[in-house]
Amino acid sequence: MKNPFSTRSGKIASAVLAAVVVGGASLGVASAASAHGTDSHAPKVPHATHTPKPSHTPRVAALKFEELQDLTIAGTTTVGSTLTVNPGIYTPAADSVTYKWQRNGVDIPGATATSYVVTSDDSGKQIRAVESVVKSGYKTKIENSNRLWIPVVG
Repeated sequence: MKNPFSTRSGKIASAVLAAVVVGGASLGVASAASAHGTDSHAPKVPHATHTPKPSHTPRVAALKFEELQDLTIAGTTTVGSTLTVNPGIYTPAADSVTYKWQRNGVDIPGATATSYVVTSDDSGKQIRAVESVVKSGYKTKIENSNRLWIPVVG
């Protein structure tokens, strides 16, 4: 039996094999005859359509916060001193805001308050706060503060 997707030269008519669907709307199928003139050996292909599944819910992009002021930290960078968060300001107002403190980019266990007491483990390292801003229907905003370098004690 002759391959219905072959032309006289034996090559597969790629235009017959693919239907292009973009954004859920079908652009149709081109046949070898329409792509390369008339060819009585080209198979007849019905117009392709795209019907979404009934269970498919279109994906809606989450809204984004507008940042009005950067998150910063301030304080004295000596062991035993306290660093404090100056929170970012966003619109719309968040449902919740959480913080974590990091030493050289790694979370410090248990450091989740708006202030942090510098320890000897921080000597010679950088400290920063990470703010997570959450609101229903909005993409969670993760913001890093400025970094403060803690001098080496000794």
